Formats: sequence, C-alpha cells, structure tokens
Amino acid sequence: MAAEVDPAGDHLKHVLRMARWYIDSQRPDGSWVPSGFLVAEPNDSHAVEKTAEHTLWVHMMLTSLAAAADRGPVAAGRSGR
Repeated sequence: MAAEVDPAGDHLKHVLRMARWYIDSQRPDGSWVPSGFLVAEPNDSHAVEKTAEHTLWVHMMLTSLAAAADRGPVAAGRSGR
C-alpha cells in the first residue's frame, strides 16, 4: 500500500522483511498464536483469532505486491538505480 502512495519509495525491502517475520513466526501446522508476552498461555481460540488476523495481513501484502507488478518497475521495487 505504501508503494501506491509513494511509488518511488523503497518499500519492497520492508514487505520482504515482514514476509520473513510471518514465515518465521508461523507454527508447523500453519497457524499463528499471540506472543507469550501478550497471552501467557494461548489456547485454540487465541490461535484461530491470530491466524485469521495474520491471514488478512498476508493477503493484503500479496495483493499489493501483485498490483505493484502491474504498475511498472518503480512501484514493484525495481527502479533500475
């Protein structure tokens, strides 16, 4: 979304960093749970809630990246510089 507001910005590196965080924090069964800092002993309902939230964020990032590819090299993070 930041690339839509500022196509000349260097946003792709941040999207890739966040994608890595989502991958690293995902459990082997594909779910996510709140951090132990926020919820000391997460249960299944916490996992469902957090997984739904993260699925929406991942979908938004993928949609933004797919749209960026159609807006040209600058918006897609390939400025040629």
